[in-house]
Amino acid sequence: MQLVETVANEEVASDYLKQHHDVIGLIIDTGLCEGQAENWLIRLRTQLAWAGLPALFVAQPEDIELKALLAKFDAPCIEQNEQQPQAILEALTLLLQGKR
Repeated sequence: MQLVETVANEEVASDYLKQHHDVIGLIIDTGLCEGQAENWLIRLRTQLAWAGLPALFVAQPEDIELKALLAKFDAPCIEQNEQQPQAILEALTLLLQGKR
């Protein structure tokens, strides 16, 4: 059983979700953002919202505009921190428990 599957973009993620029904959550790396942050978020929502899965965004420290947009819409987001590798696991656990 594989715990994490890495995909290249939102279209591939959508295709993966259509084929695999055992996915329980999404971790989205904001480093994959192409173009304007707002347009990227719209593309993500368009491609992935149908799945109804909770999503956790992992932001790069320099992604100020994107982090502000995520905060505006109350989207769960943590900043990538290589010094604390457990932070993603802890944040995802809280998200899946409905505690954010």
